[in-house]
Amino acid sequence: MVRYLYIYSIKIDNIMRKLLPLIFSAIFMSADMNAQEVAPDFEVTDIHGNTHRLYDYLCEGKYVVVDFFGTWCGPCQGVAPDVGQGFKDFGCNYKDVIFISIDTGSDTQACFDFEEEFTPDVHGLPMVSGYDGGGDAAHQAYGITGVPTIVTISPVDTTYTETHLGFYGVLNAAGISTQEVCTIPMEVDLNVSAASNSNVYNGQLGVNIVGGLSPFSVTWMNGEGEVLSNEPSMEGVASGDYEVSVTDSSEEPQEFTTDVTLGYVGQSHTFDDFESYEPYNELAPQSDVWMTMCGVDNIAMISQTESNSGENSMLINQGPSNVYKPLGSFDFGTYELNFQMFIPSNGSAYYRLMHNKTCEVEDADSDSDCKNDESSTIPAMEFYAESDGLAYINAGQEMAQSFEVPTEEWFEVKHIIDINNGIATCSINGEEIYVWPFIYQDRSSENGIMSLHGIEFKSLSPEGQIRMFYIDDFNFSYAQEQSEVAGCTDDDALNFNIEATVDDGTCEENTSCIPVGLPFLEDFEEDEFLTDCWKNMDRDMDGYKWTHMISEGLGYNSLRAVGSSSYINNIGTLDPDNLLRLPKLHLEENTFLSYYVRGEDSQYLDNYSIIVYEEHVDSLIDLGSTIIDTIMVLDKVVQGTTYVQETIDLSDFAGKDVYIGFRHHNDEDNYWMYIDDIYVYTMVVGIEEHEIQKSMGIYPNPTSESCYVTFSVKQKQDVKIDFVNIQGQLMMSRTINTVGSEIQYFDLSSLNSGIYLVRVTSNNDRAYKRVVIR
Repeated sequence: MVRYLYIYSIKIDNIMRKLLPLIFSAIFMSADMNAQEVAPDFEVTDIHGNTHRLYDYLCEGKYVVVDFFGTWCGPCQGVAPDVGQGFKDFGCNYKDVIFISIDTGSDTQACFDFEEEFTPDVHGLPMVSGYDGGGDAAHQAYGITGVPTIVTISPVDTTYTETHLGFYGVLNAAGISTQEVCTIPMEVDLNVSAASNSNVYNGQLGVNIVGGLSPFSVTWMNGEGEVLSNEPSMEGVASGDYEVSVTDSSEEPQEFTTDVTLGYVGQSHTFDDFESYEPYNELAPQSDVWMTMCGVDNIAMISQTESNSGENSMLINQGPSNVYKPLGSFDFGTYELNFQMFIPSNGSAYYRLMHNKTCEVEDADSDSDCKNDESSTIPAMEFYAESDGLAYINAGQEMAQSFEVPTEEWFEVKHIIDINNGIATCSINGEEIYVWPFIYQDRSSENGIMSLHGIEFKSLSPEGQIRMFYIDDFNFSYAQEQSEVAGCTDDDALNFNIEATVDDGTCEENTSCIPVGLPFLEDFEEDEFLTDCWKNMDRDMDGYKWTHMISEGLGYNSLRAVGSSSYINNIGTLDPDNLLRLPKLHLEENTFLSYYVRGEDSQYLDNYSIIVYEEHVDSLIDLGSTIIDTIMVLDKVVQGTTYVQETIDLSDFAGKDVYIGFRHHNDEDNYWMYIDDIYVYTMVVGIEEHEIQKSMGIYPNPTSESCYVTFSVKQKQDVKIDFVNIQGQLMMSRTINTVGSEIQYFDLSSLNSGIYLVRVTSNNDRAYKRVVIR
């Protein structure tokens, strides 16, 4: 027995991996074990800030292996690699077994040091400090008198047994086998874009695959079972019913199969004018699509007092009255939800769209340790309207938007819900009043919830306010994807999205002014375009500098631009030295700067310069002199009074972090000049040269302790992955030689909460994405 243990401690190969379950089963059966006892519950916080409650795992049907250890303990140091190997052999906490190491007598830093020295190749195994994470209390709860002590806890009867490394035998006896590769669970998201009408083949179907082991097998079939495609996406698809199957290449392949309905724009998914129901009776007993929720007895009625069409409508009245309409639990596609509402002079209204809806709540009288802390009812938006017509909605924040609605008359309420792009709109009588990100996110749902589950009409608001209103002509249909894209439209923010046209308020300020990745676009359309990372300097101190201008026809195809002048009416001649400097940018290969420029008067055309430099030292930017570390100065003259696009090749400075400035100087007694649509971008010179940019992803994001970086390259080459903090400091780096689809795991537990940039570079490509650690 000792001989086998010695072999195991120095080498694990494939043959030994297969023998280990038998070896440890023999150890387990022969060793003197403590009698099985019911496991005391514990709640601890690991060194990365994540909370672990034992019975949360047991209630999910998972076995739990706890290594009670001390960082100062020699035998604990010796057995740590074996515990780490067990963690990997049984699925890295992704499958049926949870491993956790709980220290006694050490602080968090000592645990980090222990992890780095004794389990450097083990990523994701939770470790709890005795002093800082509740480890000492857990040791006391289990009466641990010596370390290492390893216990295995069963979810079947919540008993635990001291097993040491015999957990292999216990878990194998429970039907849980080891695996050669620790595979990330495969998750598949659907992308569905409706066809434009029933007779046009222009719909789109696709899958996004996260986790699993590539290569993946994808099969699309029609309703008759005929195979249509084996590609991840299909274009030119007619409306109809389809099926998609995805299988990965794991030792035990993970499979995903689902039915997909592709509609066409305007196609009704659900319509109800309430004419088929008996008036003056409750709605839900007459319908299989409207239902009561959570034990509310007094529900919506069919009324003939008011109606928009026909004779009937739905009345939400005092009660409380509560009716719910499931819409299908959609997590893809774009939909229009519209209905008619009538608010009487003595009434008011309340309804809410739902990401999720359930009535499961904790039974206060239950003795079970498997309890729900709260219901999973998650609203996506709440609508309030008062008897005087004043209304508002809650969407991500209280009173996100206030507006007015008609009273004593019917009016249309319409929502466009674009799950593909993650945005939703609210319109009253055809006028859009608000756009918001259609996502629910908190610490308990790392990747957010973007699904649409249903809509609930209530006569009692959450604040206890009584409501009364009528609903008619309820319609839920397929819609066209929206051109608006919610996101951050501030170009020098860390999460800038060049496709975004709706600023959803999530912009993360670049407070430390680290270099911003490309593309960079400033069109001066926002009220406040300047941030701390810009500089707008009046270098000649005459009280005038670059000004944000708003006037008809002033900008290039817009009302806004920036302007600087060497002559101002009623003031006279100026001799300006005004410098407008962009945030620091990281230039890539084939980078270009473009902008539009014009003058005010063709007889008085201004001089200016484009300067590119690496360090900003204000005192060294002097008239007529070269700026320190300047790598380019281009002297220019405004060409005329119509906008001209100027383009400058910056490719020679690839790899540099630079400032770009527009300097209006050496220009006495001319007039106004204007700059608009500044754009710094990388010109596409070939698909291969931007394959990382097109394929890079980070999952999950935001995250709490780890993430996966994914990308693809077509040729075998070295690829470097860097994590950089907002001060520009390199926090971790890895270089791999790869080809094809790549998934790289990163343990981020040593990093503090905050915003980081992930940079992936090859010989001919570079991509940036932001990751948030909470």
